[in-house]
Amino acid sequence: RQVSVVDWDEETAEKGGFETFMLKEIHEQADAIADTLADRTAPGTHVDLDDVGALDENMLRGVKRILITGCGTAYHAGLMGRYAIEEWAQIRTEIDVASEYRYRKQLVGPGDLVIGMTQSGETADTLAALRAAREAGATVLAVTNVVGSQATRDADGVLYTRAGMEIGVAATKTFVCQVAVMYLLALKLAERGR
Repeated sequence: RQVSVVDWDEETAEKGGFETFMLKEIHEQADAIADTLADRTAPGTHVDLDDVGALDENMLRGVKRILITGCGTAYHAGLMGRYAIEEWAQIRTEIDVASEYRYRKQLVGPGDLVIGMTQSGETADTLAALRAAREAGATVLAVTNVVGSQATRDADGVLYTRAGMEIGVAATKTFVCQVAVMYLLALKLAERGR
């Protein structure tokens, strides 16, 4: 495999004077959201999700239906994304817990976009759900925080949350960044519908 260098250092993995990693990460949320949104909204006239090597916006053309899947906190971020996509882009959107979805008959195919939400990009149930959707002919998009994770290799496209390292067990900044990315995606889809 190709070697990928992770640009996190020892200082990033320190508590930085906070009592817990969770408290540190709660305080990092504003900067994490700024990193998530910054260049994607920089033009001021449209949303730019065409990250180099991540998401080719052409894969969003012709999407007729969307299914979002994930586990735990990622599932809940997907719920918020569903509401935004349906409200702003007027695209029928469903959501399912990945551990349930992967064991059902895949009623997706060409024209469907399946979005897998996973902070680590390594959640087994979400990976299995994405693979099943892809085998059924759907286009697969991973929303994740980790460059080079399995989800990024299995998907047709990737939207990175850019939340930075999160060590605390309870998702804080990764959750708000996933919601922000889903809102950006909803806005991009709404732009395409004009």
